[in-house]
Amino acid sequence: MEAVTQMDKYISYLYDGSFYGLLTVIYESYYSHSVPTDISIDTKVVNPQQSFLNDCKLITTDYEKAERVYNAIQTKIGQESLEQVYHALLSDVKGKELVIYNYVKLGFKIGKTIDSHLYTEEVSSLRKIVNKVNKEVHLMTGFIRFTYINNFYYSIYEPDHNISELIAPFFADRFADQYFIIHDIKRNVAVIYDTKEWVITSFYKSDLENLKGYNKNLVSGNDICYEKLWKEYFVNVAIKERKNDRQQTLLMPKRYRKNMLETKE
Repeated sequence: MEAVTQMDKYISYLYDGSFYGLLTVIYESYYSHSVPTDISIDTKVVNPQQSFLNDCKLITTDYEKAERVYNAIQTKIGQESLEQVYHALLSDVKGKELVIYNYVKLGFKIGKTIDSHLYTEEVSSLRKIVNKVNKEVHLMTGFIRFTYINNFYYSIYEPDHNISELIAPFFADRFADQYFIIHDIKRNVAVIYDTKEWVITSFYKSDLENLKGYNKNLVSGNDICYEKLWKEYFVNVAIKERKNDRQQTLLMPKRYRKNMLETKE
């Protein structure tokens, strides 16, 4: 980490939570010779504590500035590092923005070999966050369950991290000829796929209820049969004598089970 010069100043940054918003923060910090003490999402009610050592600055996303940082990361650090930075931002880990900032700053100094420097706090901290996100992506490709409603498949889930964009390609490839909605009810967003392309959009439970022909109180016989088959499979595949609740919890965390057909009450 470089020493703070006389031109440097400590600033707490606020931004809109977007990837390009964070890249704009990185740009502004670099060219204003400032040291971020905090980078957080502007909630319109934030009242950060200030002192003579710590100013607060709201950054408006500037796509031209963000593109310059985007291209610089891609060119000087590498495409893989750019993807890791993006995955880290999708996490729900507190303080992720400062971790990303410190990683990018070090990356501009070291270059494309940065990820071999695992002994540094900057690299190890980012790697831990990215591993959490990627692990959940992997789990959800196996844990997500669909219910058939009229002419489309619907699934709800509540991931720890904002991973809908990361799981969408897997399910679009797996169910290429099917209409489906994967609904993150924790963030009120959904992946909607029409057999040609997928999009991420705002989506609420009321939106599902308003879809043509859907009645939450009327579940088709096929749906009941489908859920029953999953429950029976879950019970019958188990071997009582080898039951290991601890191992099962490690492989299938309890927080995910309430949205899985075979474990749902």
